[in-house]
Amino acid sequence: MRPLAIRLFFLVIFFVCLSWYSNAQENSNTLKIAGHRGGYYHTYPESSLSLFGFIAKQFHSDTITVELDLRRSLDGTIYIMHDETIDRTTNGHGGIDQQEDSYLSSLYLKKQNGQLTTERIPTFEQVLTFIKPTNINLMLDIKTDVFQEAIDLVKKNGLEGRMIVLTFNIGLTKIMASLSDKVMLSSLVETESDWLQFSDVTIPQNRKIAYINSKTPGSLLQELKRNRINVMTDLSEALRNSGKPLANKDYQAFVKENLLDILITDFPIEARKALSDQLAH
Repeated sequence: MRPLAIRLFFLVIFFVCLSWYSNAQENSNTLKIAGHRGGYYHTYPESSLSLFGFIAKQFHSDTITVELDLRRSLDGTIYIMHDETIDRTTNGHGGIDQQEDSYLSSLYLKKQNGQLTTERIPTFEQVLTFIKPTNINLMLDIKTDVFQEAIDLVKKNGLEGRMIVLTFNIGLTKIMASLSDKVMLSSLVETESDWLQFSDVTIPQNRKIAYINSKTPGSLLQELKRNRINVMTDLSEALRNSGKPLANKDYQAFVKENLLDILITDFPIEARKALSDQLAH
């Protein structure tokens, strides 16, 4: 083979390998991690700004998605609160929807061990303002009928492209699709019927996320991937693993088995390390 031909041959091989490597890197970095209520870290109150800031720093330049729950006060303000009542996570009492803002804004958040902190219950608007300059995206579990109000606040802050909205019935999925076609919209997909209904929802295909669980058959999971639908599920280690992170190999196996694009975890820092270690090897 002549010298020029040899050089051209190796040049072609180089670019083929470079292309393969780039694609491999792109595919390996597509998994997104979401911290359930921010994460199960007892040093901070759940769903608090301090917890969100801590998680963001641990992820450095990577994006971290924070899952949180929206509820409305008696005055109509949207707060971040998982439970219907404020008893477990604050020094107050009663249903959050029965409390005026003046009372809610006077309360303090508690840590998991019951220790009182100096942090207040964050409003949704405060969280939106907080995340703007950070690497945090949000996953919204809207617990009460504040869908329009929540999306209006997201739009007001120019953050539609950084939101995932959870829905667990097709009726709600359609409502949310009518409010925004720019947020990422998830729908529970357990059966072929669920998938067919979700596929008919009129938002761009790349904005759809299938929320799967143990009932979702493998054949349907493969169909979702063939249709380029993002797949997401949760681990709930706080309930299923005695409140402890999984071993690295178990995080890796779970993601692989479920063909995940998004993993919701109580331990986002440990999950990120486990999956980064997998990529490194």
